[in-house]
Amino acid sequence: EVIVKVNGKKLRAGTVPWRLVEGGKIEVFLIEGMNTPGFWTFPAGSLDPGEEVSLCASRETYEECGAIGSLGRFLGVFEDKNRTYLFSMRVTRVEDDSEEFWHDPHSSYEGSGVRR
Repeated sequence: EVIVKVNGKKLRAGTVPWRLVEGGKIEVFLIEGMNTPGFWTFPAGSLDPGEEVSLCASRETYEECGAIGSLGRFLGVFEDKNRTYLFSMRVTRVEDDSEEFWHDPHSSYEGSGVRR
């Protein structure tokens, strides 16, 4: 596996997947981190060599949670040990949809479930 890095940081891309529900409310889709069990995060993953950041974001979102949609705004670059490019994604379809992974961003979430 080839890892794409810039200045020693692994390049990653992901999304904040969201949908509109009844009453005009917004729900976001969260996954349990593979390396951080018990913590919820947005889908993201490593760029393949030569891959565009936006294509990586869409691909990783589909691979990690089955969500399909259209990319929206570029939300920014977040750096820690990696450099992650994050986009909004309006979800139009989720394969094997499960309501337990959609959350009202204005409420706390307690529950279990892993989608990876």
